[in-house]
Amino acid sequence: MNKCLINILLLISILAIQNIFSSPVQDADSSTFASNQQLNEHNKLFELTLNQFAQFTLDFGEQCKNFSSKLIKELVADGKMVDKEFSKEEYDKFVQSFEYLKNAKNNEDKLTYLNKITLETIASSKNLEEDKLLAEFLKKYEPHVFLEKVHALFSDYFAGFTADFNDYSNELNEKQKQEQQQLLDWFEEFSKEQSFAEKTQKFLDFFVFFNCCHGK
Repeated sequence: MNKCLINILLLISILAIQNIFSSPVQDADSSTFASNQQLNEHNKLFELTLNQFAQFTLDFGEQCKNFSSKLIKELVADGKMVDKEFSKEEYDKFVQSFEYLKNAKNNEDKLTYLNKITLETIASSKNLEEDKLLAEFLKKYEPHVFLEKVHALFSDYFAGFTADFNDYSNELNEKQKQEQQQLLDWFEEFSKEQSFAEKTQKFLDFFVFFNCCHGK
């Protein structure tokens, strides 16, 4: 069984492991950062968003791990896992990503694993939506039902983030709004995005604005 198929099986847990994204946080040149001292890791919106998104990912990951474990056991029992060792290796990586996030000691580590897990989610979602043969093979496990659930969970999270961002922006004075115009423009683009993959990808850009873990 090839790696793509195994990743789709883990997608049914919604978060699959795909090692095609290795960068801890997205690269950006210095012009991306708004030039004011308020956009750093002590910014209250940054702290709130980072901690809430980490908890959201951990809570959701716990559900995913439980479902993945049961699914893999069933597939092995049915003889559908041809390469059992490889499958176990992929599942171990899946679990390990959440353990690393749970035990992160600083913001840089949190961002590393949040970025990795979220990008893997996006990639897995795209694979399932685009590969009709895999979708047909997995019909028994109703992957699209789970995919709809994950989209709904992320949508609920983004709704809460939107409320927090609006509260934050409403507290800014005119000078601060001018200084943080890039961040405000980003939020306007983020709010308009409808695609799950594109919106989730764009959400990760939020953390790039805060001079937290670059240049260390």
